Amino acid sequence: MPHSPSRARAPRSPSPAEASLYSDPTPDVSLRDVCAMLASMNMSMTVSPTPVRETREYEPTRGPCHSIQLPGPPTTPGNRRGPVPPVPSSPPSDKWVTPDSIRVNAPRFYVVIRGRCCGVFASWGYVSPLVYQLPKDERFFFMVTDYETALEEYTSAKNDGEVRLIGRTSRDIAKYGPPHLCIM
Repeated sequence: MPHSPSRARAPRSPSPAEASLYSDPTPDVSLRDVCAMLASMNMSMTVSPTPVRETREYEPTRGPCHSIQLPGPPTTPGNRRGPVPPVPSSPPSDKWVTPDSIRVNAPRFYVVIRGRCCGVFASWGYVSPLVYQLPKDERFFFMVTDYETALEEYTSAKNDGEVRLIGRTSRDIAKYGPPHLCIM
């Protein structure tokens, strides 16, 4: 019988190998596995939501002012090196800088006096969204090269009543946390 071009063929399901080619390229790795790997390399990490410009399905309910304390790493069958030392505890806040969390490779400290969150930060990547698109005559931030000076300047501004949150939107609570937790 001749082939009829008008009859459509039902799509077939891809094989598991084919499906993997079109699946999400990001591997599903648990946070515990990542912590265990970092701990085995004498490293630690602080987990926090970071500001993003795009809206995602999942919006974190904790702002960056909260630290997430991770339990010790598990011993899994895939862990061939044996048990891993416990993950060091994270600093009191995951973005504010404290004397214990000063990184050697971060010689710049940013003091935000008026912005979406206020405090002393060690990353321009974090500070930029806090002051971006705010009126230039209202926002106030600056950079210094040592933590002691940054903390002294911020504390002085806070004691003088100059520290205040500005330009916050309803989406900022999901990004940075409630207002009372966004002032260091």
